[in-house]
Amino acid sequence: FAVIRKSLIQPVLRLAEFSRNTSLEQDSFPAIAKPSDDEIGVLYDSFNVMLENIQAQKIALRQTIADLYAAEQKYRSIFENALEVIFQSTPGGRLVTANPTMAAFLGYASTEELIDQVNTQQARFYVDPAKRREFLKSIQNRGSVTDFEFSAYRKDGGIIYVQLNAHLVRNADGSISHFEGMMKDISARKRAELELQKYREQLETMVKERTEDLDRKNLTLNETVNRLQATL
Repeated sequence: FAVIRKSLIQPVLRLAEFSRNTSLEQDSFPAIAKPSDDEIGVLYDSFNVMLENIQAQKIALRQTIADLYAAEQKYRSIFENALEVIFQSTPGGRLVTANPTMAAFLGYASTEELIDQVNTQQARFYVDPAKRREFLKSIQNRGSVTDFEFSAYRKDGGIIYVQLNAHLVRNADGSISHFEGMMKDISARKRAELELQKYREQLETMVKERTEDLDRKNLTLNETVNRLQATL
């Protein structure tokens, strides 16, 4: 029995002890020398193969995490330094994220201040609430909006004209998670269009008044001619 214990049970107990002392937190998993080439040796070989697989998976996982971190840092750098206004918001109007360009765009000192003011409803964004309802209806029906124009409030109460492109992001169950979008200031263009429209309206009024004046003068002239002809 002692011989059997030494040749069979002790190697198994040794392997069990090694397994208990092996932690997945270890940086590496050194192989355990097998005591023989029999069935016990096969068991040791299988255990060592398992350790090798765990080590390979840990290395692959670390690389994946490193790649994800690098991608996140790259995205964050692009997001933070983009010249375009970039944001994420919920259908309920909660601002999830915003880049520094958006904060400056609306006259806030930081993205934290902007998000806090919007999410605590201390700041209005849409000048005309009906435009927000129009935006929500459009993006929920189509999944995205392009060149959507509206007027927005800055922090100081000033009004700017905005052009928005956005799309829906859905959860795994199909429900709406949030919107992602980009905006740009089109105030100069809109003000020029408004000035042009105002000029056209003034011109149309002048033409109408001039035409009416000519019609009156023409009528007077015709009446005068008719009176002269009647006296002849």
